[in-house]
Amino acid sequence: MFSRTIHKNLITVLGAALLINGFVVLSYYLSVAPIGTDFFLFISTFAVLPLLAAFLIAPISLVFLFSRRFRVSALAVFIGCVIYLVVGIAGIKLANEVRRSGFVSLAHRSRPLISAIEQFETKYEKLPEKLEQLVPEFLSAVPNTGIGAYPNYEYITVKDAKTYEGNPWVLRVSTSTGALNWDSFLYFPKQNYPQVGYGGVLERIEDWAYVYE
Repeated sequence: MFSRTIHKNLITVLGAALLINGFVVLSYYLSVAPIGTDFFLFISTFAVLPLLAAFLIAPISLVFLFSRRFRVSALAVFIGCVIYLVVGIAGIKLANEVRRSGFVSLAHRSRPLISAIEQFETKYEKLPEKLEQLVPEFLSAVPNTGIGAYPNYEYITVKDAKTYEGNPWVLRVSTSTGALNWDSFLYFPKQNYPQVGYGGVLERIEDWAYVYE
């Protein structure tokens, strides 16, 4: 039914879809890898453009199926759009799962730090003013996050009980996904996270919450 040229074009669409969305998955992995960067996250946001184009063109191509003159070409375009949509949506889902798993791992790695803060508070009946005070009694060294793009914890002692849902202290990791983005990863000892606040929508991940700005 299809000419050799159309077959080649469909293979090209499949290759482009795999390449573009493979880059998206890779950029999301690098953003949470031990040695990584968030630089490619901003570039990967442009991958939504061909996905949007496929979404818009697919129904238009269906209209031309009623034309005998354009039927074969329209069907080829529709199939190409479907191929891209399937690969693109699967790629986005995989990329998001890869990034989320990175923060699940971060939540697990943070438990010794959280325990050290709690032990300090129990022993001295006050909070440490800074994480360095946990060394060497409770920790051998102040840990980093283990994520190359977001290496540092921010430790916040809360002065106003009306802020941070009444938590006395907070751990925060800046997790920006690119220009003009201020996503963050928060730990509240009370774990009483709201659904919305702190600049975005919160998703519970283990004992932490990710803020989508």
